[in-house]
Amino acid sequence: MSRFALDSWFIVILSIMTSFVMGCNQGAGVGGDDSNDNGGSDNNGNDGGQTDSSSAIIKTQILLDATGKIDLGDDLLVYGITAGDGEGVYFITPSSASSATSAGTFVPGSDLLFGKTDFEVAGKKIALVRSTNAVSIYDTESGSLSDIATDVLTLDRPMDADGQLIAAVHSFPPAVKVIDVSGNDPVIIECGTPDGVFGFSNATIDAENRRVAADNGLNIYVWDLDAPELPQVFETLSISSQSPLFIDGDYVLYLRSRDFDTIAALLNITNRTLALFEDLPSAGPTFGTHELALEGGSFGFLFFREDADEEESAFSSGVYRSAIGTVSLDPEVILANQLATFDLRPTTVDNSTTPPGAEIDCAEPVKRIGYGSEFCITPDGSRIFLGNSGFVRPQDDYIQMSTGGAFTDFADPEGNTVTGSLAGTDPVCGQDFVAFRGIRQFGTGNGCGLQDDLVLSFIILDRLD
Repeated sequence: MSRFALDSWFIVILSIMTSFVMGCNQGAGVGGDDSNDNGGSDNNGNDGGQTDSSSAIIKTQILLDATGKIDLGDDLLVYGITAGDGEGVYFITPSSASSATSAGTFVPGSDLLFGKTDFEVAGKKIALVRSTNAVSIYDTESGSLSDIATDVLTLDRPMDADGQLIAAVHSFPPAVKVIDVSGNDPVIIECGTPDGVFGFSNATIDAENRRVAADNGLNIYVWDLDAPELPQVFETLSISSQSPLFIDGDYVLYLRSRDFDTIAALLNITNRTLALFEDLPSAGPTFGTHELALEGGSFGFLFFREDADEEESAFSSGVYRSAIGTVSLDPEVILANQLATFDLRPTTVDNSTTPPGAEIDCAEPVKRIGYGSEFCITPDGSRIFLGNSGFVRPQDDYIQMSTGGAFTDFADPEGNTVTGSLAGTDPVCGQDFVAFRGIRQFGTGNGCGLQDDLVLSFIILDRLD
């Protein structure tokens, strides 16, 4: 590790040193390839870090498609259906939902007026987006809808919500704005645009510390919402053009461009220091997904340094090795183990064929943990969840959790996935729940030709304790 000054910056270069002991990757220096801390080391699966997680996992009867968004608010789970007779935006109250819940509450007009993949949830409110990129706020308690005038806010980028606040990029003139939905009517907080800035790529918000951050590809700007006229400016940070951006407390996590790839970077906005994970080139980004996550002092990102850092099978690709850690001026990371594998769990799914032994064809026989394509972190930073995105590939799409060490999977509470594990994609973390796109499988008598139902699912966090 080395430090050097650059235009009043202190840059921390984080190197990963690797040694090999008895065929397993052993960590040394900052982070390392750890055989026990991120990815596990036994051969029998894992149980989500507790004796029995079955009561914590709810797989409803609500059918989903592979592309509608899922999001969480204050005891509010919102989901979109993008096509078919049920097209629209819906919500449920997870604290009163169960595995028998078969329908959500329809947001009026959402089948025709609003997008199903670009809404944001803040508290009990849903920020809905029209095809014109105008925004309306729907109150799930009162049923009222408040339209925000297009000259006040027309979206140029996806929104980001935290608590009762929503960060948004206004198209023209370019500006970052914050929607405060804590009252009966939305209130817009205007953030001053510095001279010479002609647009912003992303905006992200930290409601607890009342800060919003945005970038323009070169610089990162951070506003104090109690004095939002002028931001702090952090210059020439080489932000990747499609990098997600996350702010939490004194830190901003983003992807930094290099000559031929990108790397994760952790900016401290108080001390003006920048930690670069030089030896861990990023696996992404794909705009709008979550290859990065920062929340509650914990962070995670995906990387691709060599072929073994990508999980490629007959069922999926684009699934990468994870790195996790906690924020500091000199952060350490723990890397998923490349060599650890797990046995499949028992399943109730009948995938019998002639000749027998079809399970090796129906499920990826090599089960790896600590690889994925989507992160989320609970607001207190205590639990990191990892999964994949989009359509659920039950053969090797595992919902995984880390409490700072090994990622573990969960046994499916109904046993009706071909691997016996809880399968799902697109995890979204809230204070009390983690929502995801789950799957329920049924044998059809045609071997691997199973019936796959994608279902709205969630985990009740206090039942994991």
